[in-house]
Amino acid sequence: MRELFLVVGLVLLLVGAAGLWLVPWTELLVFGIIVTAAGFVLSVPMGVVYHVQLYRCLSPRGALPRRWIWGPIALNARLLREERIRVMPWCYAGAAGFGVIVLGQLLVLAASMMSLASR
Repeated sequence: MRELFLVVGLVLLLVGAAGLWLVPWTELLVFGIIVTAAGFVLSVPMGVVYHVQLYRCLSPRGALPRRWIWGPIALNARLLREERIRVMPWCYAGAAGFGVIVLGQLLVLAASMMSLASR
């Protein structure tokens, strides 16, 4: 069943990518910039809250290594079950925001390629 969802998702992605050629590149560029900005507005605060919550949970137990802030995802395994409920939603929200940023940048890239092709 998962394979069916994967195939349907890929087909929809390809149809959507082909449909981008129907949108003028200037509008696609503006939309890509807006999507990227929205992703930053979503992900940066969520990432800050995630780091703060992770620090509040692991610091009292001395479970934070030096330079933990540069690779906090590996520390999620150290969280207790009760702590995961407090910390992980922020992690997932920040990751979703990062996905929105990537989508916006792909739209900007597509618009840039379309502008070059129209010359």
